[in-house]
Amino acid sequence: MTIQRDQRSAPNAFWVNDDCRNGSIFPISRQRAQGIRKIHATCDPPCPRAESARSYLEGGQAQCPRT
Repeated sequence: MTIQRDQRSAPNAFWVNDDCRNGSIFPISRQRAQGIRKIHATCDPPCPRAESARSYLEGGQAQCPRT
């Protein structure tokens, strides 16, 4: 059984803005999306952040923060 990371297991997640629940990736690049996919590869089911990166890499749109 794979458990999603959360702030208890990754106390610096907010420092790098890499929390599983944060599907917003800005700025986004192919290299960053690939890195996010590697970091969140163990999230089962895929977390919003991994899904957003996957969507970007497949030619879709990543979620961007609302302004």
